[in-house]
Amino acid sequence: MEKRISHLVKSFDTPPVSLLIVDDEKSVLSSVAALFSSPLWSITTAATLGGARRALGRPAKPWHCWILDVALGEHENGLELLRIRPDFKFTIVLSGLQSMTISADAMKLGATTVLDKNPDNFDALYNQACLNAALAYLFTTVPDQYFSIFSHLASSVMTDIVQWTEKSCYSERSLERITLQHTALSPRKAMILFYGLYYILWYGHPDYPMKPSPGVPGPRPKDEPYLKSCADTVFRQKLMEKR
Repeated sequence: MEKRISHLVKSFDTPPVSLLIVDDEKSVLSSVAALFSSPLWSITTAATLGGARRALGRPAKPWHCWILDVALGEHENGLELLRIRPDFKFTIVLSGLQSMTISADAMKLGATTVLDKNPDNFDALYNQACLNAALAYLFTTVPDQYFSIFSHLASSVMTDIVQWTEKSCYSERSLERITLQHTALSPRKAMILFYGLYYILWYGHPDYPMKPSPGVPGPRPKDEPYLKSCADTVFRQKLMEKR
């Protein structure tokens, strides 16, 4: 897998998956950035809201995941970025305040997950970032009306189109129309790219191979053969390079 990842990365001018991390605590910023030390991740860090805005203003490849701290100094709130970019749907919010109000506000603004700023949550953070990035990578245009259809992919591992239609309550014909419109892929290829890239990113974790357990987020042993087969197809058919 390492050789195939290395070959994949060489086909891009820069690492293919773009990640923004915003936190005013240097120790947290460096610790979180260290999680994503794989050559697959292009990491941008900022310690202030202004720094994050400047990063978003630079012409670059599309962002695939943001990790935002809520309290940035005494007077700045990381949630402002979600108000600035309400169209971005792939954000993880970190908070050391353990506040239900903050969690509710973040989710209303479009965050996928809110986690306590605690090293014990780093596995959950990494897993969610892999899911967010894999989902973001699918889209040519990010849908509002149909976004929940695609988010079902991240909620559980589905191995065939029938499972996806049942989860989304759309017919196969409708699902094909929607996936072609927003990803330029058939439903089957969209599933393969999502699950394959998720597995490739997870494999890049600094501590891989981790032993899955009920308390550790990540691929379950029963799902790994299918996820690996999706990753094999992503490599073989160069699905990432074609985005």
